[in-house]
Amino acid sequence: MRTRPSSSSTAGCASCSAGTATAATTRNGRRDPGPGTLAVLPRRIPHAFVVTSSTARLLTLVTPAGFEQFVVEAGSPADAPMEGPPDVAALTAMGARYGVRVVGPPPVP
Repeated sequence: MRTRPSSSSTAGCASCSAGTATAATTRNGRRDPGPGTLAVLPRRIPHAFVVTSSTARLLTLVTPAGFEQFVVEAGSPADAPMEGPPDVAALTAMGARYGVRVVGPPPVP
């Protein structure tokens, strides 16, 4: 399972072209963006997404620039299994370096 932490300092959208994912915001609840759909993750509204299949292919667009560096530091290779839930404290510290404010754990799939 790959996750993106809840954040309200970035805005973005995600489209899932293979596999399944869930996007969640505190305003609109949960959505499952499938092929041909788009999930909007607005700025200043806590949001997150979770990959709910063993593999997935997502296209994400994020603003402001710099979030991609957070993903590089916080992420893991797609072929490496995740061990346990994400460390929210570590993600919070990493996020602070890139202007990403972690406001809670990602949603449970």
